[in-house]
Amino acid sequence: MENNKLQRYYGSWKILDSNDLFQGVLNINSAEGFAYLELVIPASYSNPLPNPPYRGSIPFICGTLITGEKICLYKCETGAEYLRIPHYNTQLIYAEYLFRGLEVSTEAEIKFHRVRFDFGNILSWADLCHYELDLNKGPGFAVSWIPSASLTFNLDNNTKIAFIPSYNEISIKEFEKENSLTQRLWVQFEYTELTNLDVILEDAKRIMYLIGLGINNKVEIEDLEYSHSSITERYFDDKGNLKIVSPFLPMFMRSNSNTITQCDLPHTFVFRLKDVDEGIFRSWNENYSKLEPILDLYFYSFSKIPISPVALFLNLIRALEAYHTRFITNDIRNFKKRIKKLIDKLRTQEDKPSCWKRVFGDIEQQPGSSIYLRFRLVDLFFAEGDIPCQPSKYEITDYISKIVNSRNYYTHYDEHKLDNAFSPEELPLINAHLRALLEYHILTLIGFDRDIETNRVREIIKKVDEKHYKENNLNKNF
Repeated sequence: MENNKLQRYYGSWKILDSNDLFQGVLNINSAEGFAYLELVIPASYSNPLPNPPYRGSIPFICGTLITGEKICLYKCETGAEYLRIPHYNTQLIYAEYLFRGLEVSTEAEIKFHRVRFDFGNILSWADLCHYELDLNKGPGFAVSWIPSASLTFNLDNNTKIAFIPSYNEISIKEFEKENSLTQRLWVQFEYTELTNLDVILEDAKRIMYLIGLGINNKVEIEDLEYSHSSITERYFDDKGNLKIVSPFLPMFMRSNSNTITQCDLPHTFVFRLKDVDEGIFRSWNENYSKLEPILDLYFYSFSKIPISPVALFLNLIRALEAYHTRFITNDIRNFKKRIKKLIDKLRTQEDKPSCWKRVFGDIEQQPGSSIYLRFRLVDLFFAEGDIPCQPSKYEITDYISKIVNSRNYYTHYDEHKLDNAFSPEELPLINAHLRALLEYHILTLIGFDRDIETNRVREIIKKVDEKHYKENNLNKNF
């Protein structure tokens, strides 16, 4: 059935641990990302106006379709009701998740050892499989699928993550005008202990953000499957030994959008899967809990919902401020000690403009018990001497002052501050710089090389910065 059409499945349904069965129709629209059950509550002479059995949140509902297939709806909410006097009442129940093939008696049984995700078209980023065309096969040609070995990381003692290339079985229609080949990359989460779905989805978000940082775009869940210990298949291997396995079965998750992962050509990537070694993955994992709110702000800039340059600017300022607070310091005394060390280092670096020495001197004299945004940005732009994102049009201290004035103008409106702020027309250029600066600090934090000789991060930021300019049709004479 076409994705844009509603799929309807008839069956009988049991709510929670009740023994009562209700007839109903399950409606699924995978393209739009929603599923709901039309539950039928029959009327009778003694009860001509029947009420639904539950209203509000329902942890789970299990059903059996007329085909015999089991279905489990998880995290449900009741909706509209339609009374058909004198025959029956219909209640709509919306499901957050749907598991095909699963039947449970209690919510505690909805836990898993394995769940796998298809994050969409990230195959060129992962570079673990591809199709290869051989034109030397007589008058026609041959196509080969070339996979690499799966790549595995340990998230913790309980969790293993595997990047697994896969292709669907090919069904060739020999006289059709068109035939197609498909492949995908499964990102599989395997748990030693049974794990609930909320934890699994948080783990998936952690990896989606890592991939998103690599492809410089937001990653979406386009498909997912689960494996449950209550569902097994038996088969004999080549040696006649009986094997019992838990197969992967389709799972549905309600989505607020029908967007797909936008993955550009490889030369636009910040980094690829092959660049993520054990050390970088471990550092990402160790820092993720502190990075998560910063990444939430960062990935908002890739939202498919239109966002104004002003809103994006304020988001990026909040993200940079949060990064400095969480990963450098939020203590004024420690900050001043840090600045003193930077000043001592600057005295030995004649190639650095004198403006840096002047502004760091101002920081030493800062009164009060909190760190000003201006000084946080100075510290981030200087980046211990790397200075990854420096405009040529402005002296750096004037540039940072204007960024702070812009934040103050757009946050605490005062028309007299407008002359010292960037206009909305100028902000796309500023946002490109700020986003590249944030990416620089996240990359160095998780372990990408910042050595002067190789300086992998500077190379990456140059590429990212150029991409942002191109996206916004900006003039690089800045």
